[in-house]
Amino acid sequence: MAVRNLAGARALALFLVAAGAFAASASTAAASAVVLTDAQYSWSFTHNTVPPFGGGSQSGDTAGQYSFITIGTFFAGTLTIVGQPEPLVKAFAFVNSVDDAPIQSDIQGSIAYEGMVSGPSAGPVTLDITDILKARGSGAGNTASASWSVSQSGVQLAGDQISARASRVVEDIPEIQVETDVPFQVSIAADAHAYSTATTRNCCKFGSSMAYADPLFAIDPSTVNAQDYSLSFSAGIGNSPAGRGVPEPGTWALMLIGLGALGASLRASRARAALPA
Repeated sequence: MAVRNLAGARALALFLVAAGAFAASASTAAASAVVLTDAQYSWSFTHNTVPPFGGGSQSGDTAGQYSFITIGTFFAGTLTIVGQPEPLVKAFAFVNSVDDAPIQSDIQGSIAYEGMVSGPSAGPVTLDITDILKARGSGAGNTASASWSVSQSGVQLAGDQISARASRVVEDIPEIQVETDVPFQVSIAADAHAYSTATTRNCCKFGSSMAYADPLFAIDPSTVNAQDYSLSFSAGIGNSPAGRGVPEPGTWALMLIGLGALGASLRASRARAALPA
């Protein structure tokens, strides 16, 4: 009888082990079956919209690095909106009124995508977010803003936004709790607005602004068995700090000097053309 009981106990133990393995396999399969939605990109460039002057605009929904320039009343700008090596939106706007007209331009971009934590536990896991936001404007009317937010199951978990005329940088590492195997939603945006009244013929009467948004995610190292958890994101979205970097003050100054000089050259050319033969 004892032998039979021992054999039965062994069989029961083997069954429980197999059942546990099957359940874990089923859970892993269910997690891997979750498909994250594709990243959504949106950007626009508008200029010369101060009445009574005309305006123009461009927009798109694809990732890339874009440059904008118009000659006449002088506008220039750049926009980086990419998902690799990490999601990044960086906008720079510049105006210089060659015709002494009050002008403005606006460059903005945003990315919406999903992420998910997978691992052995079905409970919440702590994520660290390295949050870099930058906003800088050259003076009155030249404003910049940058923001990011994270939500899961319709509830916002964290977010940050800055808006400034003077230079402002925020870098923080907030913590959030996310459920495993459930997608969370991320949104980042940057908006640079440049303005100039240009009431006198002054080559340095220009406006400029720059905005930058770039969050990164990591499993908090204090998580039990942290090495067994992994992060995944929408197709085309990375999570590497390799591409990080904002223009240093010296680089910013050189950009403004170069664009200001180009505006002055355009003014001089128009003045020479206006002289009687």
